[in-house]
Amino acid sequence: MRSLKLACVLIALLLFTGCGRGRRVSFELVATSDIHGNLFPYDYMGATGTPDSGSLARVATWLGEERREYGNRLLYFDLGDQLQGNAMVYYDQTADYSGSSLAAEVLNELGCQASVLGNHDVEAGVPTIDRFTSTASFPVLCGNIFYRDTEYSVYDPYTIIERKGVRIAVVGLTTKYVLCKLPASSFEQQEVMGVEECARELIPYIIENEHPHLIVGLIHGGLEGGMEGDAFVENEALSTAVNVPGFDVVFYGHDHEASVRKVENCQGDSVLLINPGPYALNVARVHVNLRMASGAVTGRSISGELADMSCMKPDDRLTDGFRNRIDAVWHYQDSVAGKVEFALDGMEAVTGPSMLTDYFGNAIMRCINCEIALSSPYDESLYIPAGNVTMRDLRKIYPYENPVTALMLKGSDVVRILENSSACWMNTIGSPADTLLNIVPSGDGFAFRYRVFDFIAAVGINYVVDVTKPAGHRVTVVSMSDGSRFDPDKRYRVGMSSFMASGGSADFCSFAGMSGPELRSLELYSSGADMRFHLITNLTEHSSKGMTFSMQPAGNWKLVPEDLVSEVLERDMNLIRPALQR
Repeated sequence: MRSLKLACVLIALLLFTGCGRGRRVSFELVATSDIHGNLFPYDYMGATGTPDSGSLARVATWLGEERREYGNRLLYFDLGDQLQGNAMVYYDQTADYSGSSLAAEVLNELGCQASVLGNHDVEAGVPTIDRFTSTASFPVLCGNIFYRDTEYSVYDPYTIIERKGVRIAVVGLTTKYVLCKLPASSFEQQEVMGVEECARELIPYIIENEHPHLIVGLIHGGLEGGMEGDAFVENEALSTAVNVPGFDVVFYGHDHEASVRKVENCQGDSVLLINPGPYALNVARVHVNLRMASGAVTGRSISGELADMSCMKPDDRLTDGFRNRIDAVWHYQDSVAGKVEFALDGMEAVTGPSMLTDYFGNAIMRCINCEIALSSPYDESLYIPAGNVTMRDLRKIYPYENPVTALMLKGSDVVRILENSSACWMNTIGSPADTLLNIVPSGDGFAFRYRVFDFIAAVGINYVVDVTKPAGHRVTVVSMSDGSRFDPDKRYRVGMSSFMASGGSADFCSFAGMSGPELRSLELYSSGADMRFHLITNLTEHSSKGMTFSMQPAGNWKLVPEDLVSEVLERDMNLIRPALQR
């Protein structure tokens, strides 16, 4: 039996080595993805010094160990979404903007060979991307964003890395979903091609002109599915690997689903697809063994695995080198932006009129010239009491870096949006025995059937929602908030987050009865800064004058009949509240 095993091993070696001819070269290709600011091992939403899992600081330690074996034959890549996601990078881009990009500095320290832009990097804006690329000592790739009506990509589509006589082509592409994260005005001079579509043009060009021995894809886009419509498919990693011949390895991210698999492409060749998952909890690790003869590859073996970072000790040299900036973020998070005279309650916001959605609506109306504002809560368990509001609190209140956008919508469009939102969140009721909230059993209790940001409230109009009527026939707009007539056929300037305005939620597209491109075509203008920045500056302006921010409830809408709603809602709240213990 032992002789038989030995014989099998020898046969496999002969097959791989081409009967022993040529030289063997091995590489280790590794990648991280969707770091979202998790550069150092701290949770900035907790008290100073609160530890966190993952982080590039742990990856730095692991890379140091691996490089002792592979040296410069270890190639480290990042798959994007570095520039948004936590207080560290937000501080770096808003309060400490004068210096170099912190995320790029850390990737430089880790010896990154190339990265690709993610949708959250593009959303951070051109100045922030320029700061990142100018700081980076590695190429930042993104081959499928083009200057409009030209064949010229805005960023380099690929780079060639040579090691030990081996030419490795590294191709960077990002999800077309980036269009759903940005105001249309952000892409007035640019257009985005689908990942697979772009790869079909790019890979043959690279093969013909660069003669690579290995082609590695860096795709910021999930495996398959996601948002789909006439304009694009969100996740194209699998279809690209299968339908575009030439790739040997495809690293991919965006969907936050760590995975390793091999697929067969349309020509019968094997392609390794590997996703490290988010926050540097894992590293995608690929072993490549090539047999080279006369400048050509005569045999290859490619395998992949996920390397767990949970047991790695953070690199003290890295954290100590950035200690001043780390400490500055703790101080920033603890600092008081200002005071508010009212509590902000997420649970109140998903059961009817609330100060939270009024607060968002007020901010939208204040920072952008619109007549109506639409807003949603983002966390039903949120509760910020009246009094001091810290920067940490503001990140809980509005966790995303979305600009504010105005669309030109008909009054009937606004009513349709409110009707469809109501249909998601409220059942039709007729007696105290009925259930008003659209909740479903979940574990030991209940949960909302739909996502919290599908609950949409408006300011700028006075309206009622009659929950005894069937879905689609509940909303009656009485007037504009100034008492003037509301006209369903008139077009109004309607403000909302850029995510909502660009069709970032498929539900919102269906609410409005439009596709994402149709919504984007109605854009009037967009704010330069994100929503949270506007909330911060408003509070700090009041604080600098010794004032507390005060706001009366808008009182512009209600659920009716009020007595029945009050009775039914109290029981429903007792069902859902245990799942939302604060």
